[in-house]
Amino acid sequence: MKWLKMHAQYDDAHPWEALEIICTLAGNSPGKALQNELKRAICKSYDYMFLFLERCMQLEHSESGQDDRRRGALA
Repeated sequence: MKWLKMHAQYDDAHPWEALEIICTLAGNSPGKALQNELKRAICKSYDYMFLFLERCMQLEHSESGQDDRRRGALA
């Protein structure tokens, strides 16, 4: 979670910067094939982001469980 907090500002700006680059490269009238390819790439990117965040939450949950067990052992 620390990494996410440190990179939050970059992560907020990055999608807009990426969109601007893609739009510049694709032009005003991209063909259907390019549109479909871009859509697949964007969806894949969001899938990876979801998996990454899900894993972070799992790790945070397991670490908090370990902390709880440590506190219980000390009591």
